[in-house]
Amino acid sequence: MSLLFVETNLVTAEDGARYLKKLERRRIEEDDDDDRERHWHRYTAEEEEYLRTHWKTDSIAVIAHALGRTKSSIVTKARKMKLGSKPKPRNVTKRRDAFSEREEEYIRNAWGVISCARIARNLGRNPAGVRYTAKRLELR
Repeated sequence: MSLLFVETNLVTAEDGARYLKKLERRRIEEDDDDDRERHWHRYTAEEEEYLRTHWKTDSIAVIAHALGRTKSSIVTKARKMKLGSKPKPRNVTKRRDAFSEREEEYIRNAWGVISCARIARNLGRNPAGVRYTAKRLELR
């Protein structure tokens, strides 16, 4: 069994080979880090202004794409610029009005005859809404 002296420890040749591979991986990772650092650059005044004007209206992904930055970079910069939190997206689908008398009558007549999913499809409603209305009408 051959022995190799590494960092004041006696190890086998297999351990030494593993250690050298680990060092090589570490060197490659450091080279990759150097490449990333070369591509890093400060935000320009125009980029900061763009971020300031679009922060409340555009998504982080849209801003990141427009500036050629990562989403995490955009969020970090916005935090440093104290732009505040992004507004919560509003629900794009409006809540439908309550079921009309005609719809409730249809549910009363069709309940138990056809499926809830079919009733919902016929009314253009969500099955959960139909079930809720049926429960409210005490059809269950």
